Parts: sequence; C-alpha cells; structure tokens
Amino acid sequence: MNEVAPEERRSKARTSGRSVLEGAFTVLDALAALERPAGLSELARAAGLPKSTVHRLMEQLVELEAAQRVGERYVVGALVDRLSLAGRRYPALQAAASTHLRELSALAPSSVSIGALRGDRLVVLEGVGAIATGPTPIRIGEGTLEKTAMGRILLAADPDQDRPAGMGSRQWRHLRLAGRRPETVVIEHEEAHPSVSCVAAPVQLPGGCGYAALGAVVYGRRVRSSLSERVQRAAAIISRSLASTDPREFADLLP
Repeated sequence: MNEVAPEERRSKARTSGRSVLEGAFTVLDALAALERPAGLSELARAAGLPKSTVHRLMEQLVELEAAQRVGERYVVGALVDRLSLAGRRYPALQAAASTHLRELSALAPSSVSIGALRGDRLVVLEGVGAIATGPTPIRIGEGTLEKTAMGRILLAADPDQDRPAGMGSRQWRHLRLAGRRPETVVIEHEEAHPSVSCVAAPVQLPGGCGYAALGAVVYGRRVRSSLSERVQRAAAIISRSLASTDPREFADLLP
C-alpha cells in the first residue's frame, strides 16, 4: 500500500478546506441573492451544487448562525448581518444619545438602547447595559417584536406595516396615530418576557430615514412614571439633535 507524502497530505487538506469554504460562501451568496426563504432543492440549483452538499453546508452554517432555518427552508442568519455591519457606526447618534443613555441606565440598570428596523430584523444602534449593538435574532412576524414596547413603536411608525397578529384593531389604530408623535410613550408589562417590562418612545431619524425607538428595560412589572417621562424627554431631545445630521449615516436602515 502506497503511503501519501506529508506534503501531498497537507496540499489535499488545504484544497479540501478551501473547497468547503468556497462551497459555504457559494451557498450563502445564492441564499442572499434569492432574498426569500429557500429550500434545499432551490438552493442547490441556485448554487450549482449537489443537494447533499448543500444540506451538509447549511447544517454547519445554521450552527454558526450564518443561516437560520425557518421550517424546511433557510434564510440568511444573524452572523451575516453582524459581519455586514462590522465597523458600521452611527457617530451622530452616538454623540446625541450617549449622555441620555448613561443617565437613563441609572434608572433602568437592566439595559437602555436605541433600536431600529433593518429590513425585517431589529437592530440595536446604541446601547448601555446588558445588550450588544448590532442585529438581533428578533424579526417581524415571529411574535416577540410585536409584544415589546420598542417593537410596537417601530411597527406603528412604519406606514407599510400591517396590524400585528394578536393586537386588537383599536390598539393598532391608537398606535398608528401616536407612533410618530414626540410625546408618545409605550409601556409593556411582562408581555414579551416574564418579570421584564419595557418603556419606549420614538426617535425621528433625519432625511426621511424613518424612526428608531429609545427603550429602557426594567425587571419586574412596575415601570416608574419618572422613567417613562425621562425616556420620552430624552427621545425628543435626541430627535431634535439629529435633525441636521447627514441622512446618509442611516442609509442602511432605509427599506
């Protein structure tokens, strides 16, 4: 039996590793280009790879959060979103909001953040406390976003959004009317997570870039009125500070 020389083994290992990497990027590129949930057969055709290979690669990509399984189909995952936003900063927002976020964190030590929708996913633009900036796993239509105070602000401020499932028509009409007003405050009590409540207010982004939401999370059912007032006031001040900002800073948040 012929032995394989060490250099040949290393060459084959490099080739194999490169092939797997190339295959993974090929599948991800095909998935992103489809711009919709795709099954294995469709992905295999789009990527030009055997279905069994695509299945193996997708299972690995799901584990890495580079892809997400939705039933029997797949969509691009949070890791790809995080990489796409790597180095992405919002300096004007940071300058306008940092002081307010720190002050609010003294009243809501769990977390205080400013979030917006990027496509159908919630993205944290700035935050203080137990929260990381960047894309979150929370998407429209999966049931969590619609229950949070921040999510309700963002959905109500988007004219293209339909009434979320589980929300009454009267409540949705009220949110629609109030969602863009600077004096609006939305409070939810333990609806998204047990023992966690949230208060949020709209932050207007410049140049037609839509709205973000300033939210403070507290443990327990009670949200103090002083916190609600501070969140509303801070959101209004941040909105005014951003009015003269170059809207290109927020171009990635446009539909």
